[in-house]
Amino acid sequence: MTEFEKNRGKLRQTAFETNAGGLNQPLRPLSDPTFELWHFALSRGAYDQVFKEKNKALQSANRDLRLKMYEPHGFSAEELRAHVAKVGHEYGWDRRGLFQPANEPYLQAIINEPQSRLYVFERRENGHREDIGFCFVTGIPPLERPYTDDHVEAPGLASLEAVNMFKATQRLEAAAVPIEINKIGLYPEYTNRGIGNFYLAKMLEILFEREGFNIVYLNSRDTNHRGIESFYRKNGIEIFHRETLPSDLVPNAPSQAPIIHSGDRRYINGDTEHHASTPANDHRDPL
Repeated sequence: MTEFEKNRGKLRQTAFETNAGGLNQPLRPLSDPTFELWHFALSRGAYDQVFKEKNKALQSANRDLRLKMYEPHGFSAEELRAHVAKVGHEYGWDRRGLFQPANEPYLQAIINEPQSRLYVFERRENGHREDIGFCFVTGIPPLERPYTDDHVEAPGLASLEAVNMFKATQRLEAAAVPIEINKIGLYPEYTNRGIGNFYLAKMLEILFEREGFNIVYLNSRDTNHRGIESFYRKNGIEIFHRETLPSDLVPNAPSQAPIIHSGDRRYINGDTEHHASTPANDHRDPL
């Protein structure tokens, strides 16, 4: 048996055990007074060496998945909050300070930043189109955005501090340009099918190859899907720092119904629409 086959078997066993424990359940209950924040990153060098060809191999044959990008700043805070609520309600995404309706001006200001983009994941089948998830990309701001404060900002390391830590541990040039995957996910009815591998691979391709960034940074929590750490690791994105922090969820946050209007989208046409197949894999991934 090859090393690849051994590792694949381990991944499948891990996925089976995770499923037996409640596949979509968070690792840590949202009611806990603390959570663990995980900082992930991938450098362009590591992507080129190991994952570039793997990611391209994922995109083949059947053309039922698409990725579309809004025009820069062509979406509202309300639209973004709807995606956030639909993907992450079970994990408390819509209970975080930034995504409260009262803080919409702060969120809209972030949306209006030059590097902010919203990508929508779409599935087409038998002539029918449906959105199945999204990715919100933001630039790495200074240590504090001038228009946010403590009731909006998440606790822990600022993105810039985390990226600088990653640069130091990987001995990357100080001038290496980072970008942040702020939020990414599939709607609950499309998780655990393996198609998240394609969308993450496509986002890495866009950010590294098309946009020319040197580092892709993101963070996650142990209150998210219990398979999220292994999912990112399998796709080449490793944790480089962990923090235990007090819960920042807004108590008694109003329910945010995920109503997403699809009829009036302002998409960029042309090669920003990407096609790929549904990957034939173990279908156990959280995305």
